[in-house]
Amino acid sequence: MTSFVREPLPIPSDETVRWTGAPRAGLLLRPSDWYAIPFSLLWAGFAFFWETAVVVGGAPLFFWIWGIPFVCIGVYAVAGRFFWDANVRSRTRYVVTDRAAYVIVSGFRRAVRRYSGSALDDVRIERKRDGPGTLRFGPDVPALGLWVGGTQMPARNAFEAVRDVDNAYDAVRAAARG
Repeated sequence: MTSFVREPLPIPSDETVRWTGAPRAGLLLRPSDWYAIPFSLLWAGFAFFWETAVVVGGAPLFFWIWGIPFVCIGVYAVAGRFFWDANVRSRTRYVVTDRAAYVIVSGFRRAVRRYSGSALDDVRIERKRDGPGTLRFGPDVPALGLWVGGTQMPARNAFEAVRDVDNAYDAVRAAARG
């Protein structure tokens, strides 16, 4: 179990906490990265080629400036999105009470998502071979894509990369039963 040390839990006082956890820290590769990584390398490679050709070729200042956003997007797509994702996951906590499941993201862009009722009835476990797993609530939510967060920040309808996924699943099933 992971304890909350940063902020008090933003859950109603009439609910009892049954389980708390957090996503795995560090680099997390997802199935979508099989497509995103090669595409981001192509994008960044072309953007750097463009910007280098413009600077070395002595093109007008407009072309120098025009290439800068594309280079920035390339840097973010290749590496920055992984750092952003790790940062968001480091501020994410999962809580299961006797009535609901919560995904809580602390910090500047604080967010609390609550799953209760029928959302707890449709819970799927996805296990990884190396141990951690993911609990998905309700229907699948499409990924945000490479450029808009590309990180799925963490997955919108899931407890993602949880170490003790079986205990989390048991707590969610108990909450679904009321």
